[in-house]
Amino acid sequence: MAKKYENVEKILSLLGDGQLGELQKRVFATEKNLSEIIKKINVLETEKTEREALAKAEAEAREAEETAKRIAEEKERQKQAQEQAVETPKQEEPK
Repeated sequence: MAKKYENVEKILSLLGDGQLGELQKRVFATEKNLSEIIKKINVLETEKTEREALAKAEAEAREAEETAKRIAEEKERQKQAQEQAVETPKQEEPK
């Protein structure tokens, strides 16, 4: 703590009252700019997360749609195979 106080005393001795006030204004302005930058970064990160979630949901929906289509096609093939199996013995009976 004493070291910090010594540093403050050195700064005060190097800077006049006007310079110290100007320095404080610049520090506050810099802090405000940093705050704005951090807010923008947070917004960008949120948007990125939302885009990633949306892309994942769309991929899952496409996958579910493709799976449903494959299942429907397989059911149709099974139905056709079953119909052919039923028709084949009927055609052979007249012999």
